[in-house]
Amino acid sequence: MRASHAADFARIGAYTLLTGAHPSAVRAALMVGLATLAALTGRVADPLTSLLLAALAMAALEPRVLLDIGLQLSLSATLGSFCCGRACGGGCAGCPASSPSRLG
Repeated sequence: MRASHAADFARIGAYTLLTGAHPSAVRAALMVGLATLAALTGRVADPLTSLLLAALAMAALEPRVLLDIGLQLSLSATLGSFCCGRACGGGCAGCPASSPSRLG
């Protein structure tokens, strides 16, 4: 692992702690960490797999975290944005653009 990747993981952890390590922030940090790890190993990050692994890891460490309404909303919103983006290619009304080139 290169030093820049170690620094990326350190920044992700520091930001999560700085924001109070709320369950939704931990979920986001885990997903970013998994995406970074996928890139390091030459794999394509799958957001749905990352979402599931993040939720499972959090539930394995603290099962009651699944009762946190903030985490439930974060998981639901993230899942919804991924499904909407996949279902309509990110180009339909109400769906976010799937690539930066569509924003301009």
